[in-house]
Amino acid sequence: LAGVALAAAGYGVKKGIDALDADCEADKFIKQAESLKEEATKKAKSAQSDCKLAFARFGEKKLRVLSHSVSNFLDHFHRLNRSRIIIEGINMQDIQHKKAQNALNLMRNQINALESAQESGRYNVAMIQSNQKDFENL
Repeated sequence: LAGVALAAAGYGVKKGIDALDADCEADKFIKQAESLKEEATKKAKSAQSDCKLAFARFGEKKLRVLSHSVSNFLDHFHRLNRSRIIIEGINMQDIQHKKAQNALNLMRNQINALESAQESGRYNVAMIQSNQKDFENL
């Protein structure tokens, strides 16, 4: 009977050691998961910060375009509006109108994209930067 009791005690000790090992392994997985969560949180905050900066730069570019480029364009356009300049079948008013229309369409597309991104909560930094380059090329 003492041998059975000793065997049962040994079995219980082994199960206790196995449980302790499993607990240590679970703690290791929990620490790894917490580390991954912290890393993902940092990356998300960084992406959010990049997005905010891109929106700020876009706002600055938009303000510059609206306050300088468009007003300068309109000044020149109104000066040219009084005269008709035709170079071998090319009408300057048509060219100026197309440029103004392109700038307007570009701004509308950017505003629509930003509104859509804001509604969905998804900001695409590459799209914003690409459209900023389009503004610079006007």
